[in-house]
This record gives sequence, C-alpha cells and structure tokens, in this order.
Amino acid sequence: MVSLPSPTTHPSACTPKGASLFVGVHDFRSFTSDPPRGPTTITRIDVMRDGPAILFDIRAPSFRRAMVRRIVAAVVGTATGDISEDDVRASLRGERHDFGVVPAEPLVLVDVRYPFAWRVLLKPKVAAEWKSIEDDLELRLRLSRTVRAAVRAVSQQNG
Repeated sequence: MVSLPSPTTHPSACTPKGASLFVGVHDFRSFTSDPPRGPTTITRIDVMRDGPAILFDIRAPSFRRAMVRRIVAAVVGTATGDISEDDVRASLRGERHDFGVVPAEPLVLVDVRYPFAWRVLLKPKVAAEWKSIEDDLELRLRLSRTVRAAVRAVSQQNG
C-alpha cells in the first residue's frame, strides 16, 4: 500500500485509468533497478482517495527492487499529463523509459501470502528478550501513572 500525501498537487491521480495499464503480464525492466529475467505479473491495482492521501493497493506474486515506487510515479505522471499512456505501454513491451520514483517513506507492506501454511517458531532467546521489554514497559507505565496521580493530588491541594 502506498499513500501519497498531496492529492491537491495531483488532483486526478485518484483515477485508476493509468494504473490499469500495469495489470497483466508485462516486461517491467523500466520499473525496477533489479531487472527481472522475464515477464512479471501484476494481478491487481486499486487507486483510491482516503482523506488527504491517495492510496495505491498493488498486488502481484512478486515485486522487484523499487518496482512499486516506479509504477506509482508512472501512474501519477499519466494522471497529471506529464507522461503519455503510449510511453507507459511501450515500456511495458520492453522499451526503456525512466518515469521517476516516488519516495519510499509512504510505502507500507500490508500482507504477504504464500501457497502454504506457516508455523511460527519463537526462539527462547527472542521470547526472553520480548518478556524483558514487556516487563520494562510495564514498570515505566506504572511509574508514569504514579507520577501523574501525584501531580494531580498536588494540583488539587494547591487548586
């Protein structure tokens, strides 16, 4: 999931028209710094506005380095008219184009799915460290509550 914080800069970027160009099996060499060995599949792209952000939900069996960031840059570029849909189509057929890269900061990996079940294994050392962190947080929370209660009591007395 990618969230761009400035829909006013890109008012029409909320339309999925440019995003639909990417769905299917294509040559994504123009959209990664780590080129795939063959065609790559994008199974779904949803583009929506959520308050002050534009959300891109991009799904695929796999992604290459910076691929999502470059796809989003191209979608925003087609929405603003800075990039032609014909150039995007040509790049998806293998013609090299550089459409730029959106910043990595708003990128959030929401889910990873595999065709098999996972069994979570928690090593004893990790479990002990988590327990130690939980204990420390509990003590800090108790201290914070005690200090807050003392401050309230003093303010009410001086009130």
